[in-house]
Formats: sequence, structure tokens, C-alpha cells
Amino acid sequence: MLKAIALLILWGSLLNALNMSITKGREKEQDFATLTLTHSTPFKCEQTKIPLQEITCVIDAIPKAGFTPVDTEFFSISYTMQERVFHLHIKPKYQEKLFALPYDYKQHIPIQELKPNMSKTWQIVGYHLKIPFLTPQDPLGASNKGINFPILIENAQTPLIQELDVDNKPLTYSRGQDLEEYLGVKQAIQQKEYLQALKAISRIFKVYPNTLFKKDLYLYEMIALNSLKKKQDLIIQIGDQWLRFYPSDSQVPYVLYMMGKAYSQINYDLQATASFKRVIAEYPKSRYAALSQMHLAQQASNRGDKSAALAGLQKAYSQARDIESASDIAFNWARFDLQDNGGKNTQLILDKILDANPLFFAQNPVKSYETLLDLNARAIFTPAIKIAQILAKQEDNPVIKEKAAFELGALYARNNQPDEAHRANLAYLDNYNNAIHVSLVKNRDEEVLFSMHGNFDDKMARYDQILQEFPPPSKEHQKALDHKAKLLLSHKYYTQVLALAPDLKNDSPYMQEALLHLSRSALQNGDCPRFNTYAVQIHPLETKNFDPPEQLSAFDCLYDAALYQQAAIFSNGALQHNTPDKLAWLYRQGRNLYALNNYQDSVLATKDAFTLATINKQKKYYDIAFTLFFDYMQTNNAPEAFKIYNKLQEHFKNDERMIEVYALLLEYEGKSKNNPTTLEIYAKNLISLQKQYRNNSYTPYAQEQLIGALIRGGKLQEALQESNALLDRKLNPKDRQRVLYSKATILRQENDLQGAQESFKACLDIPLDSPWKDLCSQALNLSKP
Repeated sequence: MLKAIALLILWGSLLNALNMSITKGREKEQDFATLTLTHSTPFKCEQTKIPLQEITCVIDAIPKAGFTPVDTEFFSISYTMQERVFHLHIKPKYQEKLFALPYDYKQHIPIQELKPNMSKTWQIVGYHLKIPFLTPQDPLGASNKGINFPILIENAQTPLIQELDVDNKPLTYSRGQDLEEYLGVKQAIQQKEYLQALKAISRIFKVYPNTLFKKDLYLYEMIALNSLKKKQDLIIQIGDQWLRFYPSDSQVPYVLYMMGKAYSQINYDLQATASFKRVIAEYPKSRYAALSQMHLAQQASNRGDKSAALAGLQKAYSQARDIESASDIAFNWARFDLQDNGGKNTQLILDKILDANPLFFAQNPVKSYETLLDLNARAIFTPAIKIAQILAKQEDNPVIKEKAAFELGALYARNNQPDEAHRANLAYLDNYNNAIHVSLVKNRDEEVLFSMHGNFDDKMARYDQILQEFPPPSKEHQKALDHKAKLLLSHKYYTQVLALAPDLKNDSPYMQEALLHLSRSALQNGDCPRFNTYAVQIHPLETKNFDPPEQLSAFDCLYDAALYQQAAIFSNGALQHNTPDKLAWLYRQGRNLYALNNYQDSVLATKDAFTLATINKQKKYYDIAFTLFFDYMQTNNAPEAFKIYNKLQEHFKNDERMIEVYALLLEYEGKSKNNPTTLEIYAKNLISLQKQYRNNSYTPYAQEQLIGALIRGGKLQEALQESNALLDRKLNPKDRQRVLYSKATILRQENDLQGAQESFKACLDIPLDSPWKDLCSQALNLSKP
């Protein structure tokens, strides 16, 4: 009688569908053990004499996490990977014998004489001197053949009877205590109870420092910390050691992936990139290759490289190995599209998950709820509603469940589905008692009921009827007016909403929304006057309501219309963020601040803009130097202004805007009266440009300054020529008197007293009383003989 005393189960699922178990027994005062190997497909085992009686089994597969070398009383079990093929080595402590079990003898199948090389099940018996329960073969070969015909064992009981001891009681099973603890950790990880798993792992290492499950426990510790997004430095430390000790393990790509995420979370981008790229290069067929590609795309997005991010996400999605990773990648792709592409393809991407793996959203309730809110903000209601429905049914996160149920009614209402909104509101009121939300839902449902039946014309007629029956300022009138405006907005009749004024106040959210839509439409059509008309009525005017390209266009429209305060809203808003158009915005900010007479701040913006433009050789922005020059002149910083003047001379010597530059320089030099030559140069340049562009803004001022410089420089004849040329122009009486006085002064210095008297007399003949006329009179009297 077989006398079994213990059974030790060591493994399950070492490889895909490979099971291994060890039983221990005692018969005729002799101990023995049986190792059973079972795989889903036939594999080969053979016994060699060198090394001594070692048995090697070859399985063309990669082991799952959890395989650990084992040392028992009868067997020493290890493995090697040879060209990605798994070789299991069973070395005997004493003796061992190999048996193939190619068939399931619990079924009605024949017993065969053959000894196959391949089998789905192999048994290895370990013993001391001889197998205690088998009859040895006849050395003469008489019993060597065995039976060679099919038999049937009808209603066989023996294979189904559980093992019994000598007292016919069930055999007791004993396991190592660390195995019990390990299985508990494994279950906690599967159930996402990560804190509990971490506590259990810590306890195991304290009690069983040499546990056989060290490899798996460290892996589970990394998984738990990674899921909790805690102690990234510890994940990296454990990962480095784990990779050093288990470099051939099938979970290497998973460990590298977790390390990459940990590096990213502490902003070690170079190390994170290296980890992700290693997964992609060394384990391209692993599910973590696509996920690593996703993270590289996210890093590109963080750097502002949107095109690389999009290409990376698309590539990651195409290379996903399973539905879970594909869902994760698609979800992050949708988030990217929503945040950086205006949500243009978000619904299409989310539909891929909703169609193939809707459970993904229930498994990730927090991130899904955040996305739901973003979709709502972007008015992308269809996927938002589907996600809200899923979250309102999941049980893992009660807080998110309640919030999703609360949002569902509002989403339906905003998506113009009043009947569904009403049912969602009633369902919320039946199931939840959040005092704040209940009140809001009741109010919301009242509005839904107010507008839920009939088509557009029916609803409009009803609202108009209410408006007539309940004059302002009644509550009913205002409510009907709001509903009418809301209905018009839902059909994009924005101008009709504006026509509700003054009954509908400008500060009404519906009026503001209509103004916003109309302003954006005007921008898209390049209609600045219409945009400006709407923009000045939007309160508050916020940049977040406009896409980045729209913000630039909006600024330009407002600036060109001298609406500098409104333009400042867009430039200030853009420069508060890490905008890729920094130079464009600094350029605009500087000019706008100058227009607002804020010269101190304008200097800072224009100086940065000019520096960036010069460094990047962006010549279209070089003309910011004009504003910078004017800023310096306004802030009495002439030395810096003259430095910028040299740049203007270099790039804009003949630009019409140099007229104002020369005028300011002329004024500055005229006040200092230090160098008549410099004054002469500026005046001549100014006059030349005015002539080139037929611009008389500084006539006769420029000519008078030139004449004064020539006189001070002793160039009297040239001064006289300029005076005559100026007198040939059409001048107002006062200016003509001043020029005649100046000419007479020159003639007197040239000793042409007659000519001087004629000029003084011409000055007096002008019918205008002025200080210049008085000077001409006094000078004429002094010049008489």
C-alpha cells in the first residue's frame, strides 16, 4: 500500500500553459518524490548520463514572471535560455527516472507500448536506491514488452480518488509560510490594493530574508510604487538591482518601462528617454515597446514639439500589442489632441476605445473623469456622455460615480437632448443625497422641462408667448429670454441673440457667448472692423477663449484700431505662458506699451524682442528697433538711443519711419546746440526723406533747423539758399514771418543791408501781428542809415 506523508506544490504557470508540481511520499519505509510537468503542447524531455542522470526538457517559449530555481530533497531544478528557448534542468540528489504520459488515462483511450519522444505530460520519480512501488524489469527480457493492445477502463475510480493516508483520511498539504505570504501579495496586486501589498512585502523581507520569491516580490514592489506614483527613486534603485540579477527575465521590458516612468516623474528626462528607447530597441515585440513610444511622444509634447508628439502617438498606437496598451495609448493621444489640437480628432480617437474596450474608462476613473470635464469644456459632448455613462455605473470609485452621474444630465442638456437629460436628472435624484448637487440638479431639471418638448419653431413660439405674457422684470420673462437666447445659440443664430438687446443685457452669458462666437468668426474671415465691434463688448475679454493663431490676429486688429487696452489683454495673456511665438508677442507687446505711453515697460519688451530677432536673424522683426529708439528718447536715455540709431541706419536708412527718428534727433541736438554739423546732417536727412516720400510733417521745422545749423556753422550762402527755397513753399503767415526774419539776419551778416531791409519790409507786409513781426520792425529800424 502506498504510504504518502506530504505533498509540496511549488509552481503553477511557469510558462504559458506550463504547470509543474512536486509530490512527496513514503512507501515501505522509503522516501520518494514525483515531479510532474504538463504543457499545453507536446515537448521533449530526455535523460543523460553526463552530467550524472540529468534530465533536460526543452520548451519553445519564454517563462512568465515567477520562475525561481528550486532545491528540494530529491531534485535540484534550474533553467537556462538558449537562443530564446527555455531549457529546464532537473538534477537528481540520488536517483531519478523519467516517464512519458502522452495520454490522459482518465479518458477511454488505449494504453500503448510505445515510448514517445514528445509528450504533453512527463513524470520524474526521485528515490534513494530503488523505486519502492514499481516491479523491476525481468533482466532476461521476459517482461520487457508489456501489453500491446487497447484497453478501456470503464467508470475508473482510482485516478479520481484524492490521496489518503494510512488511516484513510485526506492527505494534509503543507506549504512554506513565505509562499502563503507571497500568494497574498500577488492577490493584492491583482486587486490593485497597492498599499496593502507594500506592507506585506516589507513584512515578508523581515521574516523571510532569504525567501525564494525575492525576484517576484521586488517586481511587485515596483508595480505597487509605480501605480501609486510614490518613491520614484526607490523604484529606480530596485529596478537597477533587479536588472543586474535577472537580466534574462521576461519582465525586463516591464521593469525598464517602470523605471522610465519613474525618471519622468522626477524630471530626469534623459534617463527616462534612455529607458524607453532601450525597451523599443531591445524588446520591440513587447507590449511595453508601444507604451514606451507613447511616453517619448509625451516628452516631445512637453518640449513643445507638437508634430513629433503626434507622430510618436500615432506610431505607438499602430504598434500596440494588446487592447489594454492600445487603449492607454489612444487615451493619451486623445488628451494630446484635446489640449494641443483644439480637440479636432478627439472624438474619433476616443471612439476607438469606446468601441473596443469601454471597460478602460471604468478601470481608470479619475483620469477618465478629468477628460470628461475637458470634453465638456470643449463642447465635445458625444464621447463625454458615453464616458459619463460608464463612470456612473462603475463601482471602484464611489466619489467619481456620483460626480459622473451629476454631470450626465448637464451633458445631455448641453447636447440638446432634453429627454435624456431629464431621465438622467431623475436617476441622480433617486440615488444620491449630495445637498449641493441635489439643489443644482433640481434647478437644472426645471430648465430642461422648460425647453424639452417640440422642435425649434415650437419652442421659439412658446418663449415668445411667455415674453408677451410676462413683461420685464418678472422672473418668468427673464427665464424665457434666457431660454430663447440659449436655443438660438444652440442653432448658431448668433446675430439673432444680439438682436435681443437691450432686453437681453450685455452681461448675459448668452450675449457674451454670441459675441465670442461672432468675434471668432470675424477673425477667421479676416474682418477686423467687425471683430473689434464685438470684442469691445466682451467682458471679460480673455485670451483662453481664442486659439493661439486667433490671439495674434485679434491683437493686430485691436492694435491697428488703436484699441490698445484691449490689445494688451492678448499680449499679456500670451506672454504669461511658455508660448512658442514669444518673439512675435514681444514685438507686439513693446509697440502696444509704447502706444499706451508706458515707455519704461515698453523698453523691456522691445529690447528683448530686438535681441531675439537679432540672434535668430528674424529680419521681419528688426523694425522693433524704431520703437526701442523712441522708448529711449522718451525715457531720456540718449546714449542708448544713439546705439539703436546706428542699427536703424544699418537696416532702415531710407525707410519713411526714419523721418520721425531724424525729427527727434534734430530736436535733441537743437536743444543741446553743441554741434551744428550734426544738426545739419540730421536736418538734411530729414528733408531728403520728406521729399522722397512727399511728407511735409516737419516742414518748415526741418528747414528752419537746417538754416540755423548752417548759420552757426558759418555757411551763410547755403543758409540763404535754403531760406529762399523755403520761402518758395506755401507757408502760413507766422512761419513766413519767421523765415523772412532769418533771411534778413543772414543778409545783414553778409553786409547786404539793402537785401536785409527788403526782407524785413516783406515781413512787415504780412497782415499778422506776431512776435516775429515785432522783431522785423525793430531790426528794420536798427538797419536804417
